[in-house]
Amino acid sequence: MAVVNLGEVLYTLTTRRGAFARAEALRLVDQWPLKLIDATLDVTLQAAILKAGQGLGYMDAFAAVVARNVGATLVTTDRDFHRLDTMVNVEFLPQAPR
Repeated sequence: MAVVNLGEVLYTLTTRRGAFARAEALRLVDQWPLKLIDATLDVTLQAAILKAGQGLGYMDAFAAVVARNVGATLVTTDRDFHRLDTMVNVEFLPQAPR
């Protein structure tokens, strides 16, 4: 997972559920077999090029680039990733009811 994507998750948790939820998420992330990838200049450039070429959101482009670079499966509910099915392995989760 790109560290910037973790930041996006933590921001969302903080604004929607507060600091306790953010702290709990960080505690859980430390227990998962999750590798955090820094947004190096190379990764950032790849994300920018992917965003420009595919029309993805910038954070989505980071997620796709990191998954591709490390050979991971990108797990998401975001159907916009269908356009990348030849570039990265994507597993789509069911969307939660609103």
